[in-house]
Amino acid sequence: TQAAQDMGVDFGEDLYNQPQPETLEQLAIEYTRLFLGPGKHISPHESVQLKKSAHLLWGEETAVVKQFMLDAGFEAPEDGGIFPDHISIELMFMSWLTSNEAQAWADGDLEQASRSLDWQHGFVSRHLSKWVAEFCRKIREQADYPFYREFSEILRSFVSGEKKDIRDRSSSSKQ
Repeated sequence: TQAAQDMGVDFGEDLYNQPQPETLEQLAIEYTRLFLGPGKHISPHESVQLKKSAHLLWGEETAVVKQFMLDAGFEAPEDGGIFPDHISIELMFMSWLTSNEAQAWADGDLEQASRSLDWQHGFVSRHLSKWVAEFCRKIREQADYPFYREFSEILRSFVSGEKKDIRDRSSSSKQ
């Protein structure tokens, strides 16, 4: 909670002041309404968010994302029915790439660190930056509770900042 406040994030008083079971229930209800339905909801899938993919689950873009991940050496978990272009899997992939980069730096392997940065740059440029800002805008517009509005802003800021940060780290690694 302190870290969020230090960043200027306000998840709302209810998050901190009401009993935890009530908070968790409210967040679960909001999550279901926002991302699962019934009825109109905000799909957390790249293929649904992109106009070029005809807004279909397991659309053309899903296969492209899956292949990108496989080419980088990452196998998305297939249990739980979550597709490779789900925001959680795309962020898991970025985490995996940054872990690989950190390990390469620790090992003094500049070539591997540079490759990891190239994969990160490619994924942010070709995927995350193409749909996450609009996804987050929809969340901010439709969320009733501050938690999801604030978290969507954190996610939007992360993706937009990551592109520049990767470019800066990449140019540093090649000097």
